[in-house]
Amino acid sequence: MKQLFTRSITGLVYVALIVGSLLFAPAISFPLLAIVLALFAISEFHNLFTSPRKFCATDMTDIAGVIMLITPLTFSPDRQGVVMSLIFGLIWFVVRSALQLRAKAPAVTVFLTSMAGATYIVTPLYIISLMAVFGMAKAVLALFIMLWLNDTGAYCVGSLMGRHRLCERLSPKKSWEGFWGGMFFTAVGAVLLMPWYMPGTPWIFGAGTGIIISIAATWGDLVESMLKRSQGVKDAGNILPGHGGILDRIDSLLLAAPVFAVMQLIFTFIHYFGF
Repeated sequence: MKQLFTRSITGLVYVALIVGSLLFAPAISFPLLAIVLALFAISEFHNLFTSPRKFCATDMTDIAGVIMLITPLTFSPDRQGVVMSLIFGLIWFVVRSALQLRAKAPAVTVFLTSMAGATYIVTPLYIISLMAVFGMAKAVLALFIMLWLNDTGAYCVGSLMGRHRLCERLSPKKSWEGFWGGMFFTAVGAVLLMPWYMPGTPWIFGAGTGIIISIAATWGDLVESMLKRSQGVKDAGNILPGHGGILDRIDSLLLAAPVFAVMQLIFTFIHYFGF
């Protein structure tokens, strides 16, 4: 009971931070929150794949890279901010590569972990930060709601009816019944949310969005489970009581965010040209 209470409080705080940052000054508050999430997630990702070591220049550079990529969006929420962040991202890559040339073994492992972390974690958070900055905070919030509905539906249906394992090797508790339940919850939620964040879009687009986001979210969850299994750990971190680490909390987001962004572009294109 105590663990459930702790888990519930942690979840409520997390949800409050996400919702608050997307409802109040999202062009500033959400990118700042994304920076915090990215820094913790990058640290956890490094700890998964590199042996414990002292804090060094390459670690400092990775931290700086996250800040350099996303921070310009908060000071210049326009095309100039995007250009600045991309330039800073390129500078980070050059400096990071140069520093790695001086590192001792296992230089390749550390460098590839750094590059993988930037691609797997920072890029999706950067994408949804761009959306929040450029007036699509409602869409980003709708994405989070869909992810939460997918988790809730999968948990409820899976707990009550789960019999057939979805991928027992990676996640023993996930079931096909839970997967379909999560998809149903997400599809219904997406249909109800579509008129709010993208008025004038046919309901069938909402249903399609929910289905695809549910698949991407489940895939993202399994990918992170695969990474943890490969290292023999249950959680990526312990900063969130009852939930593990930040990476454990945002795993479904990391694959769903790029998919959602592409879908938004497609829907906008279809809506603009009247297809």
